[in-house]
Amino acid sequence: MFKVGDLIRGTERADHYVQTNDFMTKAEVIDVMPNGRIEIIVLEHEYDQDAVSEIYSVNASDFDLISSTPAGTKIQPVGNTVPNPSNDYELLVVLGQL
Repeated sequence: MFKVGDLIRGTERADHYVQTNDFMTKAEVIDVMPNGRIEIIVLEHEYDQDAVSEIYSVNASDFDLISSTPAGTKIQPVGNTVPNPSNDYELLVVLGQL
């Protein structure tokens, strides 16, 4: 459904979430999981500025696409996002703590 780099927005279907509901006006998909969930970073929110730059794992079906990243586009990480390490050792290496 979505791919990394897509811009999405919250919908009424997402109203069971506190921050990533229909007041979230823009977020970027930073990871797509095989179980139908996506990881997003909030870019704009109507009422909760504390949610901006936060990362959430949510059900993809609760959100609408704003704009899609063209196939083959190299994605630049947003903010302080960390690549998806497959284990704790890799995470420590990425964070420079090992």
